[in-house]
Amino acid sequence: MRGLRYAEVSQRELKFLDMTSLTVEEFGQVVPGFEEALQERMNEWRLDGKRRSGRGYTTYANCPLPTPEDRLLFILVYLKTNVLQVVQGELFGIKSNISCAASSATLVPYFVVQAQAAGWKVCVITTPQGTEFIDIPLLTQLTGYPVRSQYKRPEEPDVLPRADAIVVFPATFNTINKWALGISDTLALGLLCEYTGLKMPIVTVPCFRTGGGLDGHPAFFRSLQMLRDYGVRVLYEPDKYPPKNQVPPKVILEVLDETIRKHAQSKNRVDTDSY
Repeated sequence: MRGLRYAEVSQRELKFLDMTSLTVEEFGQVVPGFEEALQERMNEWRLDGKRRSGRGYTTYANCPLPTPEDRLLFILVYLKTNVLQVVQGELFGIKSNISCAASSATLVPYFVVQAQAAGWKVCVITTPQGTEFIDIPLLTQLTGYPVRSQYKRPEEPDVLPRADAIVVFPATFNTINKWALGISDTLALGLLCEYTGLKMPIVTVPCFRTGGGLDGHPAFFRSLQMLRDYGVRVLYEPDKYPPKNQVPPKVILEVLDETIRKHAQSKNRVDTDSY
């Protein structure tokens, strides 16, 4: 899903003025000073609000806001419209991937690359235990965003934009059961509970070994059914994707697109019925 980009929006001058309160010419005059101030800030502070102690700031090749113009546009649209963060995420085509502590978590970078190739801007959130199973520096470089696993303090800034969809891959036995019960004792679970309550598009892919015992536990099937009842799209076909239900990224993304379309159609029906 491609989001707003300066190169395209700036071609529609009246629309650009509506969205930013600046003409294209005025915007161009602001960009150099804005970028200089941004670089000065980022050279001293990290995205998580802490002072830099290691390498300096660089804009990653896959950054979802790759140019100074795109970065300024993102901020001005937010300030001008005062939208909910979930709307801002949708406007700029950003989604989140949540990863749990499982051996299948090593597949997350490949999924991120496939999602980006399909036009998505991706952020990665993991459980605290999941940090031991993923390559955090690699995922940070691929996405252009820090990989988060902990709640932030109230005074700390939000370093990730709100997402317009979530893929939970891989989802563990523990995460599935806690999520279904509404337990939010980690950042990842808290976001899943929040987005479930907001009826946002979510696709989850449970990944653990077939026949190992967990896949036969009554609580697991009860939790899967509860999540389906909540509106979550569950991709669990262990016979088709043995031995750990490691569904290919292409299939996950196709199901995600289908889920988003159904979500949009459902929302349109609700909006129409309200008149």
